[in-house]
Amino acid sequence: MNMKWFPPSLSSKISSLDPRIWFGLLRERQRVLPLRDSVSGRLEAGGPTVSAVTRLRTLLRDAWLIARPYWYSDDRWAGPGLLLVVVALTLGQVYINVLLNRWNNTFYNALQDTDYAVFVRQVIRFSWLAATERRVR
Repeated sequence: MNMKWFPPSLSSKISSLDPRIWFGLLRERQRVLPLRDSVSGRLEAGGPTVSAVTRLRTLLRDAWLIARPYWYSDDRWAGPGLLLVVVALTLGQVYINVLLNRWNNTFYNALQDTDYAVFVRQVIRFSWLAATERRVR
């Protein structure tokens, strides 16, 4: 692993996978490296401007360095499983919201047309949709 941006005094800690050490290393990196203006990207001393692509690459590299120990640890199989559950629940919630929007259309059209039979059906349908949404959340 390329750790050229860590100070030499911290190179012995890099082999550990403890997340607390990684956060400490990143904090140390922020202390050692010169600060940049968050808007212009210039060094405080008036140095050259760093492009947005370079900053994005640095951000993604740092994020990967923080996340990598988790994905390669003993818990690596729990992560994708939990991610899949979160994505499935989110998609389920979006689907319920789509059904509620369709219900709104039919319900208010029934009110506008004063169609009592459709109105009663939509009240019953709403009861089922509300109960399903409660279970998903």
